Amino acid sequence: MVRLVSNPGDGSIQAFSDVKELRSFLTGPALPAFVDAPWAILFLGVVFLLHPLMGAVSLVGALTLIGLALLSDARTRKRLAEASGLSGQAEMFVGSCVRSAEATAALGMLPGIRKVWSERAGASLLCTDTATETAAAIMSSAKAVRQILQMLIMAVGAWLVLEQCMGPGTMFAAAMLVSRALSPVEQALGAWRGFVSARQASARLFSLVAQDPPALPPAPLPRPDAQLVLSRVTAPVPGGNVPFLHGIELSATGGEVLAIVGPSGAGKSVLGRVLVGLIRPLAGEIRLGGLDMAATPAELRGRFVGYLPQDLQLVDGTVRETIARFDTAPDEDSMVRAARLAGMHELVMGLPRGYDTKLGVGGVTLSGGQRQRLALARALYGEPPLVVLDEPDASLDAEGSAALQDCLLALKAEGRAIVVISHRPNLLSMADRIVELIGGRVRVQGPREQALAEIRARLRGERQPEPVGSKS
Repeated sequence: MVRLVSNPGDGSIQAFSDVKELRSFLTGPALPAFVDAPWAILFLGVVFLLHPLMGAVSLVGALTLIGLALLSDARTRKRLAEASGLSGQAEMFVGSCVRSAEATAALGMLPGIRKVWSERAGASLLCTDTATETAAAIMSSAKAVRQILQMLIMAVGAWLVLEQCMGPGTMFAAAMLVSRALSPVEQALGAWRGFVSARQASARLFSLVAQDPPALPPAPLPRPDAQLVLSRVTAPVPGGNVPFLHGIELSATGGEVLAIVGPSGAGKSVLGRVLVGLIRPLAGEIRLGGLDMAATPAELRGRFVGYLPQDLQLVDGTVRETIARFDTAPDEDSMVRAARLAGMHELVMGLPRGYDTKLGVGGVTLSGGQRQRLALARALYGEPPLVVLDEPDASLDAEGSAALQDCLLALKAEGRAIVVISHRPNLLSMADRIVELIGGRVRVQGPREQALAEIRARLRGERQPEPVGSKS
């Protein structure tokens, strides 16, 4: 099974399409033609034994058909690859628009979106049509070649019968063998487009697997201590390979809230993704209780990490499945406890079917604040020693913010290591230590009061007007 890459994105979406394309080819009618093709050599050999001249004519015809197949590949390969890429872009564009359907409709973006999709889909269809027309022309030529060859074989056979070099029965046997030998070659030529698409899909899948090779089933690991340490971590943005975070060094201990602050684009959310293993660092180490997080398989690492992303994406399922992370053997007590910690239990019990209520795609049946609290409960399921919260109160009202503060106090009392990415004063007031990121580097780090004093002093200095007459 092909695993998803660490940074979900275009590659992962394309991978599903590639698997579907490859499966369709392997289970479709085209594959038997390619499997039967080697038998053509045996049939041609028997024709040579019946008479060398008929064998030579048959061989020339077979080589002509093979040449047409290679010509079809050369003339259509680039177009089909381009069409596949454009089609994938159009599909991903539609997917992103569906995820933002409300915003696009409210902002009147539909005409522009329709135009962009039409251009991309039209370009894909144009490439496909060009390749199809070329392949159809070559296929017609192949059929003509085969019909001419059949007539030529019969003519050569009739001449050999008149010359008493073979009997009429041998002539008809040779004609049948030639027809049987060339049939899979012609069928393979007709299925060549599907073969090219399957070959391109398999090449992309092999490339994807090479980037993230499947590992052996991970062995169980002991639960690590709530002690997070980052040592000179350098990491890129999602899907990139150019350093964005530079030499990050920080730590968070159990029972401590570490707040990450900084201006927009400073790398706060990127750092949060690095902490939970969504982005693999280019250099440095991330250890949780001595466990190397970058080298730990995602199946195990996920049990030790609770993560609330800034961009909430809820999978279509029930409340129970969502909180329990679609665990195949969910812990009911842990699920309910996570819901209570997130202040979600009473809200869930008020839903039509309680924990068995269906959320719909993206959790459309819930409000923004309820989705955020549900995602928080999902992050707390299994009592992970490390909890990373990226703007956890962005959609919360006063009641939800109070429930979040109670949750943080409970997590501190339990000895969890908590990393909060936020600018809200009420959450910063709960932080034990603060780290300020600017331009992907740590600018300030220390206890809350000391760090806030340094940040305020620097901001006052940056805003202080330059004295009049200071320039000569």
